[in-house]
Amino acid sequence: MSTGLENLNDIIVPEPITFWPPAEGWLVLLLIGVSFFIPWLYQTWRRYQANRYRREALREAEHINNLEDPKEKLILLLDLLKRTAITIYPREQVASLSGGAWLDFLTSASLRSRTAAQPDSHELPPEIIQQLNDVLYNPAASVSQDNLRKLSDQLFNRVKNWIKQHQRIEQTHV
Repeated sequence: MSTGLENLNDIIVPEPITFWPPAEGWLVLLLIGVSFFIPWLYQTWRRYQANRYRREALREAEHINNLEDPKEKLILLLDLLKRTAITIYPREQVASLSGGAWLDFLTSASLRSRTAAQPDSHELPPEIIQQLNDVLYNPAASVSQDNLRKLSDQLFNRVKNWIKQHQRIEQTHV
């Protein structure tokens, strides 16, 4: 006895829908997206490259901070600060400064960041400058090791904040 099931045909499954080639609208959206993404990626890469000196200076500051001798820390932090300042300010303005003139430059308004969330977090107040002047340039001044440690810690924090927050000066070359 035949039930008729042997006369049935198999189900025909349609071809799967492919992702490529997409419809014209998706191609237009893809081109628009790429035209915005490539310039953004280029700007991000340039900003990353331009801030390489910051990353290197911060790494070096951390290395200096791990030293034991607080006077050596002070000297090396000021050296790092000067090398960083030479990177962002015209060399003629910074390179020849030394001693009191360098410390005066550190307190000048030109070293203050205009983008800092806490503007006082990286400025060197006159009392710190005076202490640095005594420690580094006045052999008759006697400063205790505790005061040297406090001064080096204060300088480290301010130097680190300044490196992170200062604005780069755009130098025009003639």
